[in-house]
Amino acid sequence: MSSQDVTEAMVEGGAEGGVEEGERAGRGRYPGLVLGGVLIVAGVVAKWLVVREGFFREDDFEFMGRAFASGFDLGYLGRVHWGQFMPGGFAVVWGVARVAPYDWGVVTGVVLAGYAAAGCAVLRMVRVLAGTRPAGLVPVAVFLFTPLTLPAMSWWAAALNTVPLLVALPMAVAAHVRFLRTGTRARLWEAAGWVLFGMLFFVKAALIPVVLFVVTAGYFTKRRGWAVLWATLRDHRAAWAVHGGLLAAYAAVYVTLSRASAGGPRLPAAGDVVTFALGLVTRTFTTTALGGPGEWFPIAARTAAVAAPSDAAVAGAGAVFLLLVVVSVAVRRRAAWSWGLLAGYLVLAGVVPVALGRLGGWYVELAGAETRYVADAAPVLALCLTLAFLPLAGERDAYRRPFACGDRLRRGWSRCARGLTAAGVAGFAVAAAWSTAELVRVVDTTPGRAYLAEAERSLRDASPDADVFDRELPGYLVRPLFEEYARASRALAPFARPVHRVTMRDEPPSPAPLVLDDRGRLRPLRISGDTYRPGKGCLSTGAGGATVPVEAHEDRRHLVRLEYISGTAQPVTVRLGSAQVSVTLEQGLHGVTFGLPGHGGTVRVTGDRGAASFQICALVVGLGVPA
Repeated sequence: MSSQDVTEAMVEGGAEGGVEEGERAGRGRYPGLVLGGVLIVAGVVAKWLVVREGFFREDDFEFMGRAFASGFDLGYLGRVHWGQFMPGGFAVVWGVARVAPYDWGVVTGVVLAGYAAAGCAVLRMVRVLAGTRPAGLVPVAVFLFTPLTLPAMSWWAAALNTVPLLVALPMAVAAHVRFLRTGTRARLWEAAGWVLFGMLFFVKAALIPVVLFVVTAGYFTKRRGWAVLWATLRDHRAAWAVHGGLLAAYAAVYVTLSRASAGGPRLPAAGDVVTFALGLVTRTFTTTALGGPGEWFPIAARTAAVAAPSDAAVAGAGAVFLLLVVVSVAVRRRAAWSWGLLAGYLVLAGVVPVALGRLGGWYVELAGAETRYVADAAPVLALCLTLAFLPLAGERDAYRRPFACGDRLRRGWSRCARGLTAAGVAGFAVAAAWSTAELVRVVDTTPGRAYLAEAERSLRDASPDADVFDRELPGYLVRPLFEEYARASRALAPFARPVHRVTMRDEPPSPAPLVLDDRGRLRPLRISGDTYRPGKGCLSTGAGGATVPVEAHEDRRHLVRLEYISGTAQPVTVRLGSAQVSVTLEQGLHGVTFGLPGHGGTVRVTGDRGAASFQICALVVGLGVPA
């Protein structure tokens, strides 16, 4: 008995061993598609259970705020966001911002539709590579049900990058393999089109041609040793010319647009890189790829979670991966190419971008637990499992021939293989179901949902005569590092009336402004900050006005509350450093609140020439908070 017979029995249970590819296709095409479709539907349902519990956070508010305030033009689409060039993602956000802003149900539908397309793409890739054999459904199931992609799909900003790449990579592989087999240039351009599609959403898609090159060298080039690289370049130079030209054009556009963005690559400490890489690859990826991690650690006020596998889970996953590698290399010719492809992709797509852009300090270990950094490796895992265990369609002598055996031993190997495969699939399913349920249990987005629902109602029902002022959103939704997009004037603009968008942005003088509280309700505003009050009564001013000592040293927009007595209605000018604003005082005892940028240690209030004197009873400079 040949090792090809043994291995086909292991991966297929002997159902289709020795049958010509054309006969297999004729018999199994439609049943395989039906089973694949059932798996895809089940996988989408499993992801829906988690994605529906996610919600908007962090970058999502900047994306929505920018989309709502921008036109659909190159200035909007071509912005590089913290290293990400994603005009395709920005186009999707722009449409959602106008149709259903902050509607998580719509976002869930978009994400899951993309994931269903990704499942179809992986199924197509496997069938193009290995034909219609039932064993091909195993890597498809691994892709569909692994928890590896769950956190990325539950965060819209991450899903906008990741999900399109989950579609583009397997579709590009399928088209490229068909080009290699047929030489049809249409298939080459199809592959290039999918690469371009991926790069419109995620810069990591620039690695798809590398994946295509490794697949070509490892499984479609007959040379051995280092000569295989030159032979691959030479024999398929038309393909590499197309992909190389596409990458060069993309790089030129990316570099040009990146010059306008702040920051750039930096070299982290070597120890931090090692710690991060070991955590990401040997703990996070290995466990989640095989159904784990089993346990999750909540972050960002429980709005998200990172992998927190136990040491036992890490050891078990490592042992399983080692077994897969050893068995496949022992029986499948060139199986080492598939594992080299997976390892290389994890380093180039997972480790390097984070190491050059975000690694350092306290974030090192947390970054190593972030599954979203390797979520895009899920279709690569399915590709590698296919290449490592299944013969390609029409491939001869795919397996090594270490020994021969009789029919009885052959049947024994077949039964054993079926049992091991069934046990492995069952174990994976149980682990994946447990990890999925645990993620749903750990993450709680209820506060964010309640806040946005109340904020939408409050802004929608606010009187047009009300002066609604700006305020930072709660930290569990978006951190202050997002600056203007962490504020209601930008992030919640889709909910507000046009008049309130103006008052939140400009904060004009108002006797009784309103502000959103921590529950999203509009409440009267008070100022928390440095207060000046005269010792007795009010400070009288002459024609030259008055200078009031206050502490406002941060160079940002402040709120000022001026309480005064004026004998007549008159305009005055309020200055803080080099900034100033004109305020009209009403006759009598009143107060007025307004925004004022700048910084300094004093505020000067002056009237126009010939204006009547007025008295300052109190002046407060600080931040607006609900009363």
